[in-house]
Amino acid sequence: MAFEPLFEDWAGIRPLLKTARTIIERDMEAALIWAYGESEPGPVYARIQYTQRHSQAFPLLVLQAASSTPEPLSGGILQRHVLDCEIYLTRATQTGEDIDTLALDLIRYLDATVMCFLSAPAVDWTSEFPTGADAGKIRIWCTNIIFGQLQQATERSGQYLHSVAFELQIDLIESE
Repeated sequence: MAFEPLFEDWAGIRPLLKTARTIIERDMEAALIWAYGESEPGPVYARIQYTQRHSQAFPLLVLQAASSTPEPLSGGILQRHVLDCEIYLTRATQTGEDIDTLALDLIRYLDATVMCFLSAPAVDWTSEFPTGADAGKIRIWCTNIIFGQLQQATERSGQYLHSVAFELQIDLIESE
């Protein structure tokens, strides 16, 4: 018997990873201007990657699949996906005030990144779905924000590193 997929146009979590990256690449500059207000905004992410690995390019954003818990619905699937998002910033430090400024900048990057995801229209989130995919009722939310979870703030060679992690939750319905 030949393989026939139960859901011909299944999207799953992979296209959502790509979409999250596209949204950040497109909107982050404007979001940083919003987050910094009257102050000079920081640079856009120097690197965006799909898994935690060695990088010396900062600011850094890691977007990685964390969990996926689909549920069957009558005529479709309720998709519940979580992407772990990690933001890393560095700063040359001379004083304790420089470290405090880094901590405040990290919050600005968090706010800008979250607002990029929450402000993107629903149609953006399905832009990478397979042709013919039928997805709707998209809900995006960011939660479980933890500062310093990934790596405690450290100093190396005059550069201070600080990080924050949060969950990007994506719920949607895929139909048969």
